[in-house]
Amino acid sequence: MRHVVMSGWTPIFIACGPRAHVGKTLSARLFLEFCRASGRPPLAFDANPHDAMLAAATKGAAEVVNLATSVGQMRLFEGMLRAGPEPRVVDLWHGFYDPFLDLVEQTDFASEAALRDFKLVLLLHGRTLEEFAIHATQLSARITPAETIVVLNGHVCENANSGFGRFEHSLTILPIASSILRRLERGGLGFVEATDARHGLPSPVARGCLRDWLTHAFAQFHAIELRHRLGATTFNPG
Repeated sequence: MRHVVMSGWTPIFIACGPRAHVGKTLSARLFLEFCRASGRPPLAFDANPHDAMLAAATKGAAEVVNLATSVGQMRLFEGMLRAGPEPRVVDLWHGFYDPFLDLVEQTDFASEAALRDFKLVLLLHGRTLEEFAIHATQLSARITPAETIVVLNGHVCENANSGFGRFEHSLTILPIASSILRRLERGGLGFVEATDARHGLPSPVARGCLRDWLTHAFAQFHAIELRHRLGATTFNPG
């Protein structure tokens, strides 16, 4: 008999892209809440010191770091590799996109992360198929070992349902009514928290829409984790 051994790995999810207003913070928040809902609160970092939306939306669950300073760089890079099983989630401001990639290359961060059983997962955001193709190719060439996942955000992506089959890995964030997002912001509610009948959104219709939206996103996140765990699987004779 053979026994399956699924090796441990800790993901570092980095929501990134060279453009503003393409849904990076939304994706980072979804991954953060997915990890929480899975019983594994992550270490989260908001790398936008000018408008720390992830930190604000999650009531300070994300540490704000400024990559324009050496202190901020150390806090982020050391934090991502801090010992512990917690997933890591980073919301990377578009203004730090190229400087961050330069630092990753200069320090050979991806290789160091792999040696410590971390997996760098780059969640690439953009608007058009052409943008994604260019930047996904650049990331694959510059950062290794790492995985690039193209994020098709239905709020911002043009022609999100066509032409994206060319990418090896992608995920889709469906659009959700802006009125629901505004209610969450006004009430200071988390996504999962807002689906609760007692303490969440007052409208059962809104709660149902939010629950369906989260289910679609979380199922894809779970598939990403399962794929990596199976990829690290070994078979031992028993």
